Amino acid sequence: MLVLLTPWQILLAVLCGIVNRRQQQIIEFQNAHIEALLNTLGRKRLLLDDDQRRLLSAKAHAIGRKALHKKQKGKSKKGTPKKGTPTLPDYGLAT
Repeated sequence: MLVLLTPWQILLAVLCGIVNRRQQQIIEFQNAHIEALLNTLGRKRLLLDDDQRRLLSAKAHAIGRKALHKKQKGKSKKGTPKKGTPTLPDYGLAT
């Protein structure tokens, strides 16, 4: 069976590739920014106000508990954090 792509399908595939690459660059930048902030804070507790907690809760809910737990597993380089120390999840979006 011979499948030929029309020019608009090829153009669409190229555009999707460009958009995907740009999104990955933005995600990598944001992950680097978060890492820099966490290194600056060290192991101090993050003090969040109600709006920040609500925002993080909504985003975590959209990802799902199992996905967050799965992504956090095995990612710690310095061992497990102390009890009560907040950690930011690595959503596995960076390449």
